[in-house]
Amino acid sequence: MGLQENLTDRSVLIIDDDESIQALLQEFLRLQGFLVETAATAEEAFQHLKLCSYNAIITDLNLPSLDGTEVVKQALELYPETIIFVITGAASIRSAVQCIKLGAYDFIPKPFDLSELKQKLFDAFSRKKITEAPDKVETRQIDAVEELRNSIIGGSEALREL
Repeated sequence: MGLQENLTDRSVLIIDDDESIQALLQEFLRLQGFLVETAATAEEAFQHLKLCSYNAIITDLNLPSLDGTEVVKQALELYPETIIFVITGAASIRSAVQCIKLGAYDFIPKPFDLSELKQKLFDAFSRKKITEAPDKVETRQIDAVEELRNSIIGGSEALREL
């Protein structure tokens, strides 16, 4: 990730200008074992994203300056592997479709059920691990072959060129 730091395998950034929603989600997700950060605006969220990546983002669609669709677009440009959920009290089919087309994982209308949100998060994290697993296995296999090759050939530059 270069200068950016990945907080944990279960880090979530919540973006919502409603402090009560922020507090509710933050406390609930922390109790589920997630590392949670919050932001009230898109600008504040992008300050967080400059410092580190998150495995998931939960963003309100209707934010004070940038709307959630723009947050989805810009966040996925920075970190394409991020799982993004869009929540809103003003749900519309058009907005939902637009967010999904931009790469959001799911669209959740308010009021939402916390246990349903938890299940969706766990499902998304499970799917992400399953799709990442083959790449990690392949990388370990390549590393093992390279290590074996180096131990057989030795450290000599002349032998490696052969």
